[in-house]
Amino acid sequence: PALTIADVGEIASTIELAAPFATDVCAQACRDQVIADQQLALSLGAATAPATWINGRYVAGDLPSTAVQTIIDAALRTARASVGGDAGKAASYYQRLISTARTAP
Repeated sequence: PALTIADVGEIASTIELAAPFATDVCAQACRDQVIADQQLALSLGAATAPATWINGRYVAGDLPSTAVQTIIDAALRTARASVGGDAGKAASYYQRLISTARTAP
């Protein structure tokens, strides 16, 4: 179920943030920032939360840590196979990877 503003206000009060939350939840600047952040996320193809990119690979949703570890291990195997133990190749591999990385799924 979705959290309501009242739910979040209750959580804020438990960590002594009730006053700032009460002010910010009604502030247009905060609403505008949330909308801008949502639009940015959607423009990058992140339609779920959490959304993560691992070496340019989009990983959607709340995956078990074992699944995330599998993706990381595969990325490491690919990188190691590409560069061996050459530090210079490693730096250029990473730059090439990031320059061609997907920014959306």
